[in-house]
Amino acid sequence: MSTNLVLGIETTTTAGSVVLVENPDEPNERTLVSEQWRRDRSHAEVLGPSLERVAPYFTKLSAIAVGQGPGSFTGIRVGINAARALGWSLGLPIITISSTENMLEGARASGTVPPNQLVVAALPAQMGLVFAQWSAEPPGAYTAYELRDRFAQHSEAICLIGDGSTLVQDTLRQAGLQIHRPATDLDFPTAHVAVRLARRKLIAQPLVRKDEKFTWQAAQALYIRGSGAEEKMS
Repeated sequence: MSTNLVLGIETTTTAGSVVLVENPDEPNERTLVSEQWRRDRSHAEVLGPSLERVAPYFTKLSAIAVGQGPGSFTGIRVGINAARALGWSLGLPIITISSTENMLEGARASGTVPPNQLVVAALPAQMGLVFAQWSAEPPGAYTAYELRDRFAQHSEAICLIGDGSTLVQDTLRQAGLQIHRPATDLDFPTAHVAVRLARRKLIAQPLVRKDEKFTWQAAQALYIRGSGAEEKMS
């Protein structure tokens, strides 16, 4: 399957972005469209005009990469629904990328994190929790104390990224853990990282039944918790 032109959509946090990248994750990678915003307005309000800039390329697209969460309940839905609609109408594969996986890759690719340093991505999850990931294992919802206990035996510095970092960093430091906070531009997932990860996932799939996993129907949001309203009702 050709992956020469990939659209990326990321709306799972307060930072949204849309990119159109030719030859992602290759030496000749070229960004044709790049839109970024912070959510002073709703993602739904900004995403439509951003996608209009990509519309002239729709018939040339190879795939769509979209953030699936965890993160903002509404933001996740906005991005997933837009990607599913485009995937259905254009007959394109959709590759979902978790927010925290995106952030971990962004930190590693930035060159500002030592290669062997443990990186923990943390996003606000409300109710005293953060969504966190630090390995190939899927992200989960944790309290600051649960993270403290998980890393209690870690003797080296931990690189903590994400706008949920402020919710847990003091507890980790008080436990004697060395916490490194790099530049805040690593605190959010981006559509650019999403398209690079999407291309790797596409070419890594086995030849048999490859398209089945990446249909628009299979593109689902990653909700580790219910919405705030749902949890109040339970």
